[in-house]
Amino acid sequence: MLSIATLNPSTPFNHSPDYIVCRILNRYSLLPSTFSLLSKSNPYSSSSTYKPLCVRAIDAAHLFDYESNLAKEFTVSHHLKIAIVSFGNFGQFLAATLVRQSHTILAHSRSDHSAKARKLGVLFFQNPNDLCEEHPEVILLCSSIISTERVLLMLPLQRLKRNTPFVDVLSVKEFPKKLLLELLPSDFDILYTHPMFGPKSASDGWTGLPFVFEKDRILDEEHRVSRYEKFLNAFVREGCGMVEMSCEDHDRYAASSQLITHTVGRILEGLMLESTLRKEIYYAVYNANQ
Repeated sequence: MLSIATLNPSTPFNHSPDYIVCRILNRYSLLPSTFSLLSKSNPYSSSSTYKPLCVRAIDAAHLFDYESNLAKEFTVSHHLKIAIVSFGNFGQFLAATLVRQSHTILAHSRSDHSAKARKLGVLFFQNPNDLCEEHPEVILLCSSIISTERVLLMLPLQRLKRNTPFVDVLSVKEFPKKLLLELLPSDFDILYTHPMFGPKSASDGWTGLPFVFEKDRILDEEHRVSRYEKFLNAFVREGCGMVEMSCEDHDRYAASSQLITHTVGRILEGLMLESTLRKEIYYAVYNANQ
């Protein structure tokens, strides 16, 4: 881009404006073909005194700048800053995929998992206050059933933005639903989920594996709906079978499945099978539910 300005010369110039501009362009080694129109005679030129043009700066808007800005805007619009609370095996398992998808992942845990976090590309916070002051867009609870209440009470919720969504991943759903509704402020969004797979059963990918979820308190506001859609899309991208189901229905179906699993286990135990064979069958039944 040419930036031009007029000079006030001490003596008059008798050259035409086209002549002056061509001299300047030639001085800066600009291609004549680019400005071929300037070389044509100007019927309005005169020999009277005037203020000539002077090139003050030459700049170029590179195409890659525009493309990189578009790519940055796309990344910002499709990705989230997610804080994983309780960064154990399952939290690390989810983090690996979320980082690969270019989400920004923060983590906190009572135990020091900073070394593992660095390897995964996760920013680890030993202090929950520091984590919450980063204002994550989603809080992903990966705690165990028995520790979930303690974890929630430990978090400084006042340091989070209002209506920050909380997501749990417990394998039972009515318990965390009751707990989250009781302990979280009323303006916090909640997403109850159950990824029905783990590090072992999903070692070859998540394609076809069920992901059950129920949303709660998520009002019909664009930015709030967009957040949970972006989060769920992380599992859609990996090929999960998305199942929207109430927590009550989930636990009813899960209870039936667990009943069958434990019943089969009791029957096998009653058959007094060889120890090795019994362990192999138990393991097969157990692994099918991981």
